[in-house]
Amino acid sequence: MMHPALDPRIKYEPYWWEAAPRPDLPVPDLPARAEVAVVGSGYAGLACALRLARAGRQVVVFDAEAAGWGASSRNQGQIGAVFKRSFKQMVDTYGREKTFAIYRDGQRAVTFVKDLIREEGIDCHLEANGRLVLAYTPEHYDTLGRELEVLRKEVDYEADMVPRAEQRSEIGTDFYYGAQLRHADASVHGALFHQGLLDRAMEAGATVLPHTPVTGIHRRDSGFEIETPRGRVAADEVVIATNGYTGSVTPDLRRRVLSMGAYII
Repeated sequence: MMHPALDPRIKYEPYWWEAAPRPDLPVPDLPARAEVAVVGSGYAGLACALRLARAGRQVVVFDAEAAGWGASSRNQGQIGAVFKRSFKQMVDTYGREKTFAIYRDGQRAVTFVKDLIREEGIDCHLEANGRLVLAYTPEHYDTLGRELEVLRKEVDYEADMVPRAEQRSEIGTDFYYGAQLRHADASVHGALFHQGLLDRAMEAGATVLPHTPVTGIHRRDSGFEIETPRGRVAADEVVIATNGYTGSVTPDLRRRVLSMGAYII
């Protein structure tokens, strides 16, 4: 029952679902087997299923909820290689070479996503306008500038420093002390991007099973057996693409998933 202090028009779903309503997919019968079982129907699972189905593989995608119910349709749509730790903190923790490798992986991921959207012709409001990292003190601005010099040399980082005298042209305020403009970053309508991937994967021949949680994955002589409340499916290979919803079925992966706060104003 809704609290009387709350507006009766309040919604508990992202308002951008209005532009991309969650698909009410039928729940097909379980196939007896699949060449590849993909667990999770978010961006990663569907991108994998699309590539494999186009290559002629028989792919079955499982999801505990409706397709794309989770973070893939709820996120704020930012595309970028952004790390919680500063460049210096990463170097102190991981060393220079591993830090540079992490940055390169991030750059490749950004390029992959933008290329995928363009190649597939997915209408999801892709805007490649870059990202501003704002300096909250003069010292922070100087640090961003020094780090950028190193990143340009080591990983061909595409960014420029925006001095405080010019930042109003980017953000319309003099409050900060300059900024770093990262040119490769972009934004999308996350739910429309997911819907486009879902459509392409199914058109390519992938079978998507919503409301079919995977409750067990068992090794067999011939591959794997996928256990669900609806029955079992034999699979030659299994791809786990559950991200923040990784549970007890894959405990080794669960221990490797860490949460990261993201906020939309």
